[in-house]
Amino acid sequence: MKDPQLLENQIIVPIDDGSANRRYTVNSPVTVNESPKIAPRVTPGLGEHTDQVPQEIGFKASRSKAFGRVARSRASEVEEQDLRFRMNRGKRIMSSNISKPKLTKPGS
Repeated sequence: MKDPQLLENQIIVPIDDGSANRRYTVNSPVTVNESPKIAPRVTPGLGEHTDQVPQEIGFKASRSKAFGRVARSRASEVEEQDLRFRMNRGKRIMSSNISKPKLTKPGS
């Protein structure tokens, strides 16, 4: 969406993610006097902050790494389940598109 009015009024703003294709998002509608808005960022990747967050809330680094191993393991399980779901869904869609013979009652 590149509506000139939305861009000019900074309702839609670009996300600076370093990619060649510019992506846009809705800007925050909240404005606080004498406080600059924070530019929108790209969402973190799966597990990107897994080690940092537990440390920020007071866990020791060794415990944080244990959380990270569990989280990464769980994330790969979720990705695998998602892939299986998508594959099965594709099979169902493809099989539903196959023409099936129509059943008729005897004597009709």
